[in-house]
Amino acid sequence: MDLESQPLERRPPATRRAIRTARLVRFVFYGGAVALGAVALLGPRSADRSTRRLAGPTAQGRVIELVLARDGEVRAFSTELSARCLLGQSYGITWTPADRAPIRFQQNGRVLQAIEQYDRVFPGGIVGHITARIRATLASGAGAASGTLRLTARFTYPEGKHNDCDSGDVRWRAGRRLPRVPPSAAS
Repeated sequence: MDLESQPLERRPPATRRAIRTARLVRFVFYGGAVALGAVALLGPRSADRSTRRLAGPTAQGRVIELVLARDGEVRAFSTELSARCLLGQSYGITWTPADRAPIRFQQNGRVLQAIEQYDRVFPGGIVGHITARIRATLASGAGAASGTLRLTARFTYPEGKHNDCDSGDVRWRAGRRLPRVPPSAAS
């Protein structure tokens, strides 16, 4: 009988831990994806009239969407970012913070800044320190916005080796019309 067809309790302890971790990661990822999908599908229909949405492309070919209150304050935003790593890979995130959940937005008039930092342990004991930031300037009347996004990550391997990743400044712009994203950029 090969290892893959053995029941979980008969596999070596390290293999059982890896399988359980992979299952947990899948559960969290797919559960989050379902929740985000529900918000994306229901959000525009259920949003009250006190908010408005701006959307547009990023330089990486993704979409950024901002939710603004009537007073022009950014309440939430959503986008995807990808960073190139020194060891040849890339690392990407879907970033969907709301003000005060999980980070506080710093908005002074028409200028917004926000930074989210967190650590994450990946399979194999790899520890990632991830930082995502946004800088935005809202146009007068808040019918448009533009700015930069940046994703950096440092992965530390159990043997002490590091792999640094950086997206560089990713420019974006958004307006009241939803953008068309080419099929190759959306996948």
